[in-house]
Amino acid sequence: MALARPSAISHWSAMHHHGLTEQIPRRVFVLTPLDVPVPRFRGHRDAGGADGFSVAGTIYQFVQTKREWFFGTEQVWIGEARVAITDPERTLLDGLSRPQYCGDFSESLHAFEVRGERLDLSRIIDYALRLDVATAKRLGWVLEESGVLPNKLRALAGLPIVGYRNLDPSGPRRGPYNRRWMIRVNLPGRTGS
Repeated sequence: MALARPSAISHWSAMHHHGLTEQIPRRVFVLTPLDVPVPRFRGHRDAGGADGFSVAGTIYQFVQTKREWFFGTEQVWIGEARVAITDPERTLLDGLSRPQYCGDFSESLHAFEVRGERLDLSRIIDYALRLDVATAKRLGWVLEESGVLPNKLRALAGLPIVGYRNLDPSGPRRGPYNRRWMIRVNLPGRTGS
């Protein structure tokens, strides 16, 4: 946390901490606002070309976001250190907006299944309404698919959006369209190819 302030452990690292994935990331993902200087690439690049900053053998990857989107964190003890980490609902939303930092989109969808009944529905909807509309629409689709009643999703469904967005922002640009959520469902087995 001393490398960039404010910052919080996030994405795949937070998913692992909250028990939302069994996968163990090989680097620590850290969310920080865009206007915070972060350490730059220091000799560590993974197979996908992602930069990392190494401290005492641990590789940290900074994911920057708008200052107004830096919220949804909590303080936890990890060993003898108290650190900020994104809470489970924020972590799930980060998986919908930037799945490349959470394993992939299928891993993010799996995390929703793992959270299941423990999901704080009002908190995650409130958070989504504070983020970009594409993430909010993805959340609406995911929640509806998991059986959340439509009347609980009105705030998400009512958000104005121009044009369709890919459900998986890192996926192919093909698949059936869902008019209610203005989402192209570009998931394997559903892409129509």
